[in-house]
Amino acid sequence: MIFINADISLQPAFYRSVRELLCQGYDALVINRRTISPDHTFPTGSALVEAEYGISHPGYDCFVFRKAL
Repeated sequence: MIFINADISLQPAFYRSVRELLCQGYDALVINRRTISPDHTFPTGSALVEAEYGISHPGYDCFVFRKAL
């Protein structure tokens, strides 16, 4: 079960990464977001946005729990 803010765009490997971590035995995860630098402007649909490492964000915006919990 994933609880996430609606304004977050996930990386392409997000669900595969979550599954891999849960398969390693974790019961719950907190995944912190990163904010794309305002210094960069990318055209709509650009793959460069996915490659942007981003700026650290202090909030907690994504929580993952095993369905069994």
